[in-house]
Amino acid sequence: MQNQRFPNAPSAVVPSLTRRVRTPHRSSGRAMAKVLLVLSAIFLLVGVVGAFVARSAFTNELLPAVTKMADRLKVEAADGAIVVPGEKKMTLAEAGGIAFGAFEKTELDGTTYTFAPAGDLSITITGPDGQPVRMDKAQGMQPIDMKENGVLHPLGFAEAKLPGEYTITTAGQSTAVYGLAISTSELEAITAPAMRAFGGAAAGCCGIPLFLLFGIIGGILLIFGKKPTPMP
Repeated sequence: MQNQRFPNAPSAVVPSLTRRVRTPHRSSGRAMAKVLLVLSAIFLLVGVVGAFVARSAFTNELLPAVTKMADRLKVEAADGAIVVPGEKKMTLAEAGGIAFGAFEKTELDGTTYTFAPAGDLSITITGPDGQPVRMDKAQGMQPIDMKENGVLHPLGFAEAKLPGEYTITTAGQSTAVYGLAISTSELEAITAPAMRAFGGAAAGCCGIPLFLLFGIIGGILLIFGKKPTPMP
């Protein structure tokens, strides 16, 4: 375009400004998307590893230990079940605990006893020092299918801090209750895998949802982020 005031002056050259420029908004959006996608991958790894640890601890350690104790409960206590209402004395050679359970059907001396989970049942424990021992009820625990031995309903667990003779008194529905003495080493065999299974399950439950959340948000920012506009 020729200068009208100075006709002989060379035309001014205006550089083209149509080239697109990466805006700070676009850069920050992409950076945030990358951060979220990295976090998503980390949480995916945490979730997968947690689920594997939980499954392995439950299947290979916790379930066999519980099944072994339930089998021993049926075999060793077959002649010493507590017919409700009734009383039984148990002697513990070392500190540990007493686990209580009831099978859906139990036959003792020609009599068949059944257990109703919704029925009334109370268990009172007195320690060697004459003091009452608290029993923690097995709330939330599902019945264990013992195959040929029947279905076992966990009732609760009482910590036995002292060795010696414990008195168990039962009242309520007409049924049969079993008590199993558990040593400290057996408790550790259950507690350690139970903690690993719980921790793995928690990691799996948290990791997978967070993987999906951060992955979706990061993908949206990466694909549908604000596009830069050309400068005028």
